[in-house]
Amino acid sequence: MNRYEKEQRKNRQKLLAEFNTEQIEFFEAIEELRNTLNRFESKFHVTMFPEEYDYMMDDFGDAKARKRGENPMSERYQKEVNERRQKLGLEPLEDNGMVRYDDSLIYTNEKVARLLTSQDQTLKAEIKELIDVDFNFKHFMEHLKSYDVTQYHADKRKEMAKRYGAHIT
Repeated sequence: MNRYEKEQRKNRQKLLAEFNTEQIEFFEAIEELRNTLNRFESKFHVTMFPEEYDYMMDDFGDAKARKRGENPMSERYQKEVNERRQKLGLEPLEDNGMVRYDDSLIYTNEKVARLLTSQDQTLKAEIKELIDVDFNFKHFMEHLKSYDVTQYHADKRKEMAKRYGAHIT
């Protein structure tokens, strides 16, 4: 465990020390949902934009070529990738085949948010088929709906107002 992880763990323990058991359970449930959503977004991004991860499979020669600014990918592949990215409204890859902007991450996050708030079941089915991931979407949505964050915070504000005599509008 590195220093950053130790600091994160210490900060989390400080935060949880101030909570009661109900708040801790809620916090952990939200944390679990956030982790699930992040894994889903990551899988979605890797599936939609595999070209951004091609450098991970570079051998020594390809890595040296990229450092020199050369792209070891074939011209046909580069053309296909850049055309697809432009159709999606994203910047093409750099000359060395690397990504310069995080526009694909933003695109992915927006698509996932739209997917989660959409009532269109065919869209959800297409996306699930596209990414082919062991992801229980129904369970995830039920879990998400069971924790209405806005209502929870509203109830907690009212509870605190009663306890300490403040007026909440």
